[in-house]
Amino acid sequence: MPAVTGMAQAGSTVSVSVDGQLVGSVTAGTDGAWSYRLTAPLADGLHSVTAVASNANGPGAASAALTLTIDTAAPSAPGVPAIAGGRAGLPLLSGSAEAGSTVIVHVDGVAVGSATADAGGAWTYQLTASLADGAHAAQVLAIDIAGNRGALSGSFVFDVDTRPPGAPSLALAAGADTGSSATDGVTRDAMPAITGMAQAGSTVVVHIDGVAIGSVTAGTDGAWSYRLTAP
Repeated sequence: MPAVTGMAQAGSTVSVSVDGQLVGSVTAGTDGAWSYRLTAPLADGLHSVTAVASNANGPGAASAALTLTIDTAAPSAPGVPAIAGGRAGLPLLSGSAEAGSTVIVHVDGVAVGSATADAGGAWTYQLTASLADGAHAAQVLAIDIAGNRGALSGSFVFDVDTRPPGAPSLALAAGADTGSSATDGVTRDAMPAITGMAQAGSTVVVHIDGVAIGSVTAGTDGAWSYRLTAP
């Protein structure tokens, strides 16, 4: 229930109307200032408030209308955030929320910053403090322009890994090491397959004589295989 204030003739009686209905009155002070707090809640939506000052000679003209928007509804929980860029330990988070709302970003249960959702509801936030290696969870909530606070979004769980992978292993694939020995690295195959082990999911870049010739992704078990494409 908001309070409305204004200026009128000192000592005059100020009658306040909402949407054309008289809701109460107050006496202007010796400096002409007056304040009136509504005593009944207004429904959500647009409302028009006017005031009329009266003295011994009767009422004067109505004031210009003050338009109020009442919004008591909390915004919906934003969508689950995601990583839109940045770098390891300092991700750029993004998501969607109520247009114009202030989005409070939480990481591991702690508020770390805020962003404003644009007219389409999109927002981004760049973390400014590096996260430690390991698993982390990001959630967001929205506070609308009326100050209503919404619920937290679902959690986005992600891993931070700033450590470089160890050196991969490699060898000629089974059957590619031809000749009298299967382990001497001598082969008649000019485009042999090379296999090895590396960090699961890592990109393995293969070099021949110091020149990168291709790449492959290590599997979930770390195994990788690459066949040369030129003799």
